[in-house]
Amino acid sequence: QEINVGDMVLLYNSSLDGQWSRKFETSWMGLYVITEKQSGGTYQIREPDGAEYTELVSGAHLKLFRKRSADLA
Repeated sequence: QEINVGDMVLLYNSSLDGQWSRKFETSWMGLYVITEKQSGGTYQIREPDGAEYTELVSGAHLKLFRKRSADLA
């Protein structure tokens, strides 16, 4: 999947890997907005309210967010 500047994404919470006690917690955090695409498949992200995420994020840890259409509700 192609991720571009301005896309809304979810961020994988890798801190839950291998923790059985948190088995049923969600693995995805977010909603974030892509602000910059770097070389090597890394991205700069921010929260919708404008707060920047402090570290660059690997594209492997991002999932494109798709809004549900109103007729599915």
